[in-house]
Amino acid sequence: MSFLERLRDNPPALVAAVALPVLVVVGFVGWSLVSGSPAPSPSVVTTASPTTVPTPTPTPEPTERPTPTPTPEPTPTPRPEGLDDGRLTVLVLGSDNDSVRNVRRGGDYLTDAITVVSVTENGRRLALFSLPRDTAELPLPDGGTWTGKINSLAFFRGPAVTRDVMSLLLGIRIDHYVMIDMDDFRSVVKAVGGVKVRVPYLLVDKRCAISPGKQHLNPRAALCYARHRTVDSDYARGGRHQQLLVQLMRRFASRQVELAPLARSLDSLRTDMPMSDLRAYSDLLRRARRADVRRVVLAPPAYTTFAGIAGERGWISIPNIPAIRATVADLLGR
Repeated sequence: MSFLERLRDNPPALVAAVALPVLVVVGFVGWSLVSGSPAPSPSVVTTASPTTVPTPTPTPEPTERPTPTPTPEPTPTPRPEGLDDGRLTVLVLGSDNDSVRNVRRGGDYLTDAITVVSVTENGRRLALFSLPRDTAELPLPDGGTWTGKINSLAFFRGPAVTRDVMSLLLGIRIDHYVMIDMDDFRSVVKAVGGVKVRVPYLLVDKRCAISPGKQHLNPRAALCYARHRTVDSDYARGGRHQQLLVQLMRRFASRQVELAPLARSLDSLRTDMPMSDLRAYSDLLRRARRADVRRVVLAPPAYTTFAGIAGERGWISIPNIPAIRATVADLLGR
């Protein structure tokens, strides 16, 4: 069963469907007891003569108070397996596809946005690691090497393999992956009412112009902000991806957006998150609203052994895995 099908089969909705008729029946019975015909009035008994000694009226026994029904404790949210190590770590992939490109390219796509988000279970610390899309020569789970660029791996091997490759590269466990396209990115931004970011300098390209300073970006401007690299570089773009993700998380928490209905509306969504964990993860997002944020883009020269033109592959960067793992461990507090 697919993720979206499981959403449609939401167990809480099933419980509500069963409970509603029961409540209606109970309410109807209670209403009948209150509004039914009143009991007949007792006959008035007169004494035979004024000299007759009246029979003393017995003192009625006190009515026993009913034992109050204890209020049931709320069912605790089950703890997802993803929190077994005290944190939730998710690979977020943004594909360069949309409805127009999908038709033109026959379904081909590249994941130009590649960011790992890790938050502690108490919501106090949040770390983000972005890998440039041109990174190549990456170790595979089967012991081989992906010689192509990382942004093509999800299309050829699937997002789950990309998750495992990123796990090997960073030296940490990654619990889940989430992937959406550009159309659905705009839908997410719309669902939270836009995002507020601080823009460091003027960004101008053929799609839009975004002024420096504090900006409230609508869905179209947010996508342009995420894609821009004309003024600066892919590495600066990776930093903007991180900035947008942090602000989206905060908007989700402050506006209390429900994840399940939103997920049902995203046509491109691909994830391995169990539906049963969504409530716990929503709670975690709210706890992390004011988290201490640490983030790094794994860019050259600090995190590569080579960056440049490499034959038919064009521009690539080869990762310095020990340097990357040391930084990741430091930011995660290990």
